Amino acid sequence: MASSGDLASALCEAALRGHDHAMALVASWVEAGIDLEHLYLDVVTPAARALGEGWLSDRIDFASVTLASYTLQQIVYEWSDKFLDSGSPASRDLSLLVLSASGNSHGLGPSLLGQFFRRAGWRVQSECCESDTQLARIVQSEWYDLVGFSVSMDQWAAHLPACIARLRRLSANPGVLVMVGGPWVDAHPLQASALGADWVGGDAHEAERQARRRLSRSMQTDEPVAGSAHGTVAGT
Repeated sequence: MASSGDLASALCEAALRGHDHAMALVASWVEAGIDLEHLYLDVVTPAARALGEGWLSDRIDFASVTLASYTLQQIVYEWSDKFLDSGSPASRDLSLLVLSASGNSHGLGPSLLGQFFRRAGWRVQSECCESDTQLARIVQSEWYDLVGFSVSMDQWAAHLPACIARLRRLSANPGVLVMVGGPWVDAHPLQASALGADWVGGDAHEAERQARRRLSRSMQTDEPVAGSAHGTVAGT
């Protein structure tokens, strides 16, 4: 099979041609034995990045990028059951809240993040964060071991330090972990490191492994984090 870069380029072109072209192409790869984790991380994700770069450089118009990006999301949904069945849950009873800017909770990044964490046994909830009031209601009403922010815009990134600090003060879990990812983080790694999160960046697979490692260390040092509201943390 061709290199990941060639596959990503082919998928990007197919997604621009239309939904059916992209779906047929991916189906042929899956039939040929491509690993879905490899497909998601090394083909779909770079294809989405290429679409964004094409728009920023005025090589692809906004409408085409929007439709093609939606097609990439549909690919993730289409193969979701097969992908989830391929996992061996190791993080039962752990919970993740994914927060995105308004209108983006079903974007490709949050969707992939949710897929990888669900495959590992996490309970995942995705929400749009539209106001401080909504944030307070969400994090006070239910225990979350980890909150992930998906950041795609400069405007939202500017508010994140205060938002993360507020989340830590109000969370039902006083030791909640916070991670930040998304296109903005990839483009501004140094600025992202100062947002107040426990860690930034990394792909969806590495994010889940990182979360389990950090929760395990927290439990070993008796910090009041994951599991103190619902018993033993399995698989850490």
